[in-house]
Amino acid sequence: MICIRLRQATAGIDNLNAKARKILEDIQNQCTGCQACSPYCPLLNKLEGLTPDEIARQIVGGQINEKARYFIQRCDLCGSCVCSCPTSVDIPGMVTAARAVLAEGALGSLEPYRPIWVDYDWNIFTTYRDTYHIDYSDLIKGKCDTLFFPGCALASYSPELTRASFNWLAGRNRETGLLLICCGLPLIQMGAAERAEKYMSALQHIVTESGAQRIVTTCPQCHCYLQADKALAGVEVTSIYQLMADAGVRAPASHHDKITIHDSCPERQVKQGAYIRRILSKYEIVEMEHSGGETICCGAGGLTGIVDPAVCTQRAETRMEEFRNVGATLCVTYCMTCALTLSAVARGKVRHILELVFKLPLDYVEIRRRIEAMWQGEQGKYNLKRLETSSPQSLKHNYGGKANGYH
Repeated sequence: MICIRLRQATAGIDNLNAKARKILEDIQNQCTGCQACSPYCPLLNKLEGLTPDEIARQIVGGQINEKARYFIQRCDLCGSCVCSCPTSVDIPGMVTAARAVLAEGALGSLEPYRPIWVDYDWNIFTTYRDTYHIDYSDLIKGKCDTLFFPGCALASYSPELTRASFNWLAGRNRETGLLLICCGLPLIQMGAAERAEKYMSALQHIVTESGAQRIVTTCPQCHCYLQADKALAGVEVTSIYQLMADAGVRAPASHHDKITIHDSCPERQVKQGAYIRRILSKYEIVEMEHSGGETICCGAGGLTGIVDPAVCTQRAETRMEEFRNVGATLCVTYCMTCALTLSAVARGKVRHILELVFKLPLDYVEIRRRIEAMWQGEQGKYNLKRLETSSPQSLKHNYGGKANGYH
């Protein structure tokens, strides 16, 4: 079997950074190779007997075979494997550590992820907002006690929902400002661990400087990541869905609307689904085979859509087959990335919950057209050049800079 050499022939655990070493050692000690996770992971099931401890062993040994590398690059980091593991082995943590090792040992291995180098001044989100003149400068405050954190996808692809959400929040708390930067999770997921640490340090500085005591999220991935990060200790992280549910917000519905809810993968760690169902309680709700903590990925998790778009689409099709099986009119999600991914295989059948709350329907076909169009023609050449020549950004500077949608 062909093997990919990591660094050099003698590479071993002494060459790994301390965090990666600890994670890989834990995997080897905890994983018994029982394969209880395989039935819950189509990828592991497909790879015939590949176990987490074997993957960790290969990385520690300095070589990794093609089967293990395939898994590492295409794992959606959904976490269902952890729930099924009798010893709760942190397989997603192992995968991100493995990606960091691969990135460290192979020059240019992060290059395919360049469009989401969120620590650089030009990436897909900042380029989209600049191309289509999306500006939030009027929502920025130097000092505030609440920061609204819409996340990259919602802020870029739906300024209408972003503003409606901000206005709802500001109506309840005047001291609300907008924080229009990424949470930094994509850096962790692609394996850029050191860059992620620097990025989070800069984000923490911005939050401290603002004086904010609370961050309000819309993206479940951002929510999970920020809530778990110790760097933001002392700052409350809550979701707009919890605030809406507790405030009595209920999305209007007709008596003929039957919906199902796609829970995002972070539902396993941070329970947001109950708030979503309270907001949608005027609808007839039917649950898919996998929901709540047993949900399955939309397909885009773990940056799979960048590495292997075909696998991403296949997983989205699997999810939408469950939707079709329950006979619902709409599939409602609370993650913009999930909505974009699933709507591509079920046109007109997927909605973000905020569309229903604010009665602001989105045209996902048009959003995808605009994403493709910004890389075409003369504008596309200009945008690609910006992407290729982008450089690490100063978050403190760009918090009010044009690259993040301000003037």
